[in-house]
Amino acid sequence: MIKNTEEYRVALKQLDNLMDAKPGTEECEKLDILITSIEEYENIHFPIKIPLYIEAYVSIKTAINKIRFSISEYIQRKRKS
Repeated sequence: MIKNTEEYRVALKQLDNLMDAKPGTEECEKLDILITSIEEYENIHFPIKIPLYIEAYVSIKTAINKIRFSISEYIQRKRKS
């Protein structure tokens, strides 16, 4: 786990050195762990706020999908009765 800015900078340098690691090697395993640690640090210290219009789009899309499912479910029930 990366605890501070200095460790973060070191991790980024290590990441750069490990980018060409071949799958299945020890270096590749180190790369996976390093990427996870960097992502965790960045999510805490550099969060990306989703713009409001994207949140609204997702909410509307979810509502539409629920309505579609409800309508198709209603039709299927009607057909059975």
